[in-house]
Amino acid sequence: MPQPARSPDAVERLYVYTLVVALLLVLLVVLLAFIARGQFVQQRDALERLTQRVYELEAAQDQVGARDTRPPATRPAATRPAAGANAASPAGPLATGNSNSAAPRTSSTAATAGNANASTVSSPPAASNANAARPAPTPSGSAGSGDPAGASSAATGAPRTPDSGATADAAEAPSDAVVAALLDRLMASDGESWTVRDSDAGRRELARLRAVAREASWSGATYARLALLARLLGSELDAGLMLTRALERGDAAPDFFDHLVRERLAAGAIGEALAAAERFADASDDSPLAMLLLAEIFLAQENVAAAADVTPAPADAVRFTTGQRLRLGRAYVLTGQMAVLATLVNLIDRAPPAHPPLAVQRDFLMAVALLHNDRAAEALTLLDAAAAARPGDCLIDAYRGAALLRTRQVAAAREALARLTEAQPGCPQGWYWRGVVEAGHGRLEDAAAAFDAALAASARFAPAWEARGSLALGRGELTAALESLARAAELEPRRATAHFLIAIAHAKASRPEQTAAALRVLFAIDPSYVDRALQADVIRKMFGADELAALRDGPPAEAMEEAPTTAPSATTGESAESP
Repeated sequence: MPQPARSPDAVERLYVYTLVVALLLVLLVVLLAFIARGQFVQQRDALERLTQRVYELEAAQDQVGARDTRPPATRPAATRPAAGANAASPAGPLATGNSNSAAPRTSSTAATAGNANASTVSSPPAASNANAARPAPTPSGSAGSGDPAGASSAATGAPRTPDSGATADAAEAPSDAVVAALLDRLMASDGESWTVRDSDAGRRELARLRAVAREASWSGATYARLALLARLLGSELDAGLMLTRALERGDAAPDFFDHLVRERLAAGAIGEALAAAERFADASDDSPLAMLLLAEIFLAQENVAAAADVTPAPADAVRFTTGQRLRLGRAYVLTGQMAVLATLVNLIDRAPPAHPPLAVQRDFLMAVALLHNDRAAEALTLLDAAAAARPGDCLIDAYRGAALLRTRQVAAAREALARLTEAQPGCPQGWYWRGVVEAGHGRLEDAAAAFDAALAASARFAPAWEARGSLALGRGELTAALESLARAAELEPRRATAHFLIAIAHAKASRPEQTAAALRVLFAIDPSYVDRALQADVIRKMFGADELAALRDGPPAEAMEEAPTTAPSATTGESAESP
């Protein structure tokens, strides 16, 4: 008997059902895979936590066994500026100086430079700082080490003796020299950063060394290098364990912390970077490298005053690497310490570094030092090469515009700075120098607009506040001038030209007491400003040479206490809130 033919609709439905079932099976397989992966991750995390707990218990057992023979670890508490709030901008403001550079700073006071002309905009001065608030750096430089509180008996640097119950695995631990040679093969530095030559081999060796790390008698330096290797490979657990053993043996792990802090800064995690830098500072007795890292963090927060207070002196950078010296030089530029920048540049190797980007940074610092010593033509040559090698660098392009201006190539300077501000409107240095160009050629409205744009890019950019105050002072708007100048002095308390212009504004308002207070602060920062004060008619009419000398020779501490934080009204003498 013939079968009835199936209708096309039935075939289509069967086909659809088959596809739906297949799709459901695929989804089920994917779901099961995700569940299995989640279970695997949970088991792996649990195993890592268990391993970490075992290491912690072993370390605690070591400390208990050595408690009777370990001397207490004590260190004077360090004094550092508060970190302040995290800033959204990753780059701090630039405080530049002019050719009238003062003498290099000493341990008690720092020199600054500025322009005595109150009616025109000056180049931003070298707002150097006094080092009284900066922790005294150790002579060991970047390789400083210390005995952190709570260190184990190995903090003296002596190898730890294996426990009496150690197994035969202790004999399998390679010697310190063998591990050091292995790390030399695995890791490489270009003078600026560390890399792992073979990540797979690095992970294998790290796992092998982890298994015998407890029984090994390696030095603190070797454990510190193992911590760096683990960090480079992304193994935070191993990095923490190796770092703990390095600190127990008295090694502050400078390379590890240098990498960690810079890595966190690059990721925008300023809080984590600050915590790591402070831990390193505690472990290394506030070594120069720790102070440099803190300065870089403060600059990332646009806290120029705090950064200037902790930047190491050039003499403390003797044991820095070339890359670290160049970073210190950049910090000097950003904090306006141009006098000490020239000293640091002399310490930087003139031979071309193996890492080309370091050569660009070196040439930039040399150019800035030359520019502030009236050698603009030589500076421009270096800046042209640096700008070609690193296009789009805000600082390089801004200083190139300044060098063009100093070599009287006004049209080229205006064009270069216009390109910079159009390409990078968030670069305050570019807007600032654009304003300087316009102010120097009588275009005061354009200059004011450029300075406002600089402050829109960075509200904590002190040179732009000072420039606004200088323009207002030239227009006779004393209240507005004092408000802007007080803001500049608040952001950079050791900015000499800001205090000098504040003194001139008070003198123009016929207020001798406020003028004297501003001059005391100024002379405490830079005593050489006595001569400039005598050249200002409005001040010379109010104070004679002997009176200015008396203000200069007054107690520096009292002078700094008189630093204004508010701007008095130019007409009533009452205080007005600074912007």
